[in-house]
Amino acid sequence: MDIIQYINENAILLDNHLEQRLFFPEAPTRLMEALRYGVIGGGKKLRASLCLATGEAYGIKREDLLSLAGGIEMIHSFSLVHDDLPEMDNDDYRRGK
Repeated sequence: MDIIQYINENAILLDNHLEQRLFFPEAPTRLMEALRYGVIGGGKKLRASLCLATGEAYGIKREDLLSLAGGIEMIHSFSLVHDDLPEMDNDDYRRGK
């Protein structure tokens, strides 16, 4: 498997994991849409792939690393959204929306 295929496979695996972990039926719909947009889909999830590859190099199964990789991706997503706030970049859009 080449590196691009590995990263793409990890992105899909991680998005599926985050879909399950970030499901809160009692939360307002608009909040859930924003959460999903900020974290799930889009992006290569390179940081998560590095986490998964490092763990696998030490013999840890990818499935056992998904929560850690997801946490890393959520922190990264937070930093991007936080950077868009009015006192920072004051951007109106993230990925064109």
